[in-house]
Amino acid sequence: MRYVAVLRAINVGGRSVRMNELATHFRAAGLADVETFIASGNVLFASSSKSTAALARMIGYHLGRSLLLSVTTFVRTRAQIQTLAEYAARLGSEQASARELSIGFLAAPMTQEQADALRSLCSDDDQLRTAGTEVFWHCQTPQSESKFSNAVLERTLETKVTYRRASTVQRIAARLAAKRANDETTWADR
Repeated sequence: MRYVAVLRAINVGGRSVRMNELATHFRAAGLADVETFIASGNVLFASSSKSTAALARMIGYHLGRSLLLSVTTFVRTRAQIQTLAEYAARLGSEQASARELSIGFLAAPMTQEQADALRSLCSDDDQLRTAGTEVFWHCQTPQSESKFSNAVLERTLETKVTYRRASTVQRIAARLAAKRANDETTWADR
């Protein structure tokens, strides 16, 4: 099965890891067909495991030992990434005035208390929606000018979150679709 690992705080705040080094660590953890996607900590890979939670724990543990860094890891299946990309496209067309749309990855769905706290963070400039284990952030201003940030969300929800631009998630989904087409062609040639 194909997966995407979305890593929090890779190549920010002085935590620099080259992507070829990151891929090597994933292979050493026993993961197959490893490919990094842009330098913000997105890794495509294959595994026979059926549990995204178990994969996230294993990858986080392995990277922590190898890199001597705490690396919060979120894992999604190919189907989940495709669904996110499609949902982001629909949200983007609904909120055409938004300057930026980003997707925040959570380890688990929000509790009712967290969802209520999330609503309290919305403003004229920042609209937030949740869907499953993701938070969608429509920002009317450049995100660098917003009062909302990943740090604000983490403090409010008391959990770790990492964001990717919707366009990045859509590009990852396209890459996974291309890999799937290649896999199907390769299998048919056998």
